[in-house]
Amino acid sequence: MDNISRKKFLTRGAAALAGASVLGAVSCTQDDKAKSVTSISSAPDKVYRWKMVTTWPPNFPILGEGV
Repeated sequence: MDNISRKKFLTRGAAALAGASVLGAVSCTQDDKAKSVTSISSAPDKVYRWKMVTTWPPNFPILGEGV
């Protein structure tokens, strides 16, 4: 197996990340954005109420609010 330097690894990783983000931005058209906003703003057919077990009380500052 060929050893790779940290500098090469980070450079190639950054280039791959930049390329993926460009492809993702190009593939999303204005029509796609309009569809996603419409589907999010429509009311759901069913409403689910979830109960979650935690180790802190429900109104505990920071941890209870995040849940």
